[in-house]
Amino acid sequence: MATCHEPEMATQAERLEELVPMIRDLVLCRFEENESQRNWPIRLHFVEDPLLSVR
Repeated sequence: MATCHEPEMATQAERLEELVPMIRDLVLCRFEENESQRNWPIRLHFVEDPLLSVR
C-alpha cells in the first residue's frame, strides 16, 4: 500500500513492481498538468524492508 498525507491519496498492489506504476498513475490523475506537485519527486519509505530472492 502507498499513502500520501498531503493531499490524502492512496493506492495498493500485491507487489512493488505493480505498485510503482499505480503510484505514478495516481499522481497523474490527481494533479493537473500545470500543477507543480505533478513534477515533485516521489520518495518511497518502507514500513518493512522488502526481501529479494536470488532466483
